[in-house]
Formats: sequence, C-alpha cells, structure tokens
Amino acid sequence: MDRRCKRRSEAAKTSATATKNVTKKSLVTMVQLLNKKVQANPSVTDALKLDAGFSVPDTSPTAVIAVGVATLNVNGYETGENKLKWSRSGNAPSVKFAVFASHDSGANWSQIAAITKTRFTHTGQTPGDAVWYKVVAYSANNTAPASPISVAYPEGSSNSLTLAA
Repeated sequence: MDRRCKRRSEAAKTSATATKNVTKKSLVTMVQLLNKKVQANPSVTDALKLDAGFSVPDTSPTAVIAVGVATLNVNGYETGENKLKWSRSGNAPSVKFAVFASHDSGANWSQIAAITKTRFTHTGQTPGDAVWYKVVAYSANNTAPASPISVAYPEGSSNSLTLAA
C-alpha cells in the first residue's frame, strides 16, 4: 500500500510539473508578443517603457576600443606548424587580431590572419627556420599597438623541435 501511494504522489508531481511548464510557456509567449508590440509602437515613449518595466534599447552603443596584446607565445613543431597563443588583454570578443609573420628578422611583415580567437596555427613552415611574429588588436574604432615580437626557433638558441601531441 505504501508503494502505491508513493507512485501516485510521484505521478501527481509529474503531472503538476507538466501543467506548470505548459502554462509557463504560454505566458512567456504572450509576454514576448506584448513586448514586441510595445517596442514597435512609436507612440510609446522610452519613459513609459521604463515605467512599465520594459527595457529600452540602446540606440547609441558604446564604442569598442582595442587595446594592445600584452603577451605572445609561439611554439614550433616538427610538423611544420608554429602555434601562436596570446592573451586577450581585456579586449572584447568582437575585437579582431591581425597576425603578422616575418622571415627576415622583422624587416618585412606579412599579415597571415585576421581572427577573433587568441590562438592561431601557422602551417607550412620549415621546422627549425626562425619566424618572427606579432599580433595587432583592432576594432572599427581603433588599432592598438603591436604585441611584443615572439620568435619560433630564434637564431643561436638551443631550442629543439617540439614533438606534436
């Protein structure tokens, strides 16, 4: 008898939860529809929207300012890949990073990527040959100073090739 009561209680809870979820979904749909109508109505002022508890869209968003990348690390692998990793340095996710490489001690630079991530793999490199790298953060509003330069296989170093994992 005790098990039967427990099963009925669990079934009642499951049914109540399902009913609650259906009601919640219906209510959310109605509120979203009301919000769309209020936001689209030009006669509803921002003050009225705020008084009623609606959000007021920001029509003049804050400019995204890019800041310089503080650290840049590079590791060369026997597969011909040089893997770069740098810090975001507080940059917003929308900030892009231009990755530059030089094969002549930094005399001439070529942009090899423009990405929003903080990692990049430069493929097709000759293992053991020095490559200089720098990263420049930029947004629609500004370009930050370049990162410190980092070198894969610096000349005169005792760095050996890193085995790929």
